[in-house]
Amino acid sequence: MKGVPVTIVEPEMGLLPALCSCAKASIDVGAHKGMYTRCLLPLSRQVFAFEPYRELCEQLRLICGPERLTIVEKALSDRNGYGVINAPIRLKKGALSPQYSRASLVAPLKQLLTADPAYYKDLQQRSIRLGKLDDEAIAGVGFIKIDVEGAEEEVLLGARETITRDRPSMLIEIEERHRPGALGRIVSLLGAWDYDLYFWHGTRLNPASSFDLERMQTGPLQRAGARPPRIVPGYVNNFVALDRSVQAKHDWLIGQQT
Repeated sequence: MKGVPVTIVEPEMGLLPALCSCAKASIDVGAHKGMYTRCLLPLSRQVFAFEPYRELCEQLRLICGPERLTIVEKALSDRNGYGVINAPIRLKKGALSPQYSRASLVAPLKQLLTADPAYYKDLQQRSIRLGKLDDEAIAGVGFIKIDVEGAEEEVLLGARETITRDRPSMLIEIEERHRPGALGRIVSLLGAWDYDLYFWHGTRLNPASSFDLERMQTGPLQRAGARPPRIVPGYVNNFVALDRSVQAKHDWLIGQQT
């Protein structure tokens, strides 16, 4: 890892030792600058990082190095081919800068331009490669992290064979602002594969059935405004998916439904 320190930015990062296996591979979907990739390397047999932006892939190579890391320059989806990804451009230190952390294949990012035109100036469009995880021939997957700004359902559908075969634990970012109804659809999809979805709140994992959308997403974002800080107090957008057949080993993390 080239001696780069790992900073715990999101509380769910503290769960990774319990969700990963050193004997299995981990997959980082939407790796960006490697915040999760760096955490996964010492916890996994091998890490596969998927990132559609070439410049971010180059940064990953410089930061993380080649040891047990495979970087794939593509966006995972439910199909192979090409797609157009949009990244909002904002004014940063007097210069226009694409915000790749908010880039999306599906989210309605044009609303940012009207919500705060003094901050968000335009959208950058780029053609990128798409592919299905099932076509990557990665065996023995123990953990998958997905952060794709609204395209979670497509990633999951393109990973159906891998997930149902290897039964990995998963950490999935799901935000209703990107795709209304996404949480309910993903709960149903994963439920059909014998998975349950949880979110971290307080000191425990809580079942997705107790998630309060207004209190944990809509309200905090409205209070933060069009330029939310990196961490919005009270905002919850990461969900843990656990295979029902092995949930007993995670009982110490799981709270009761409230």
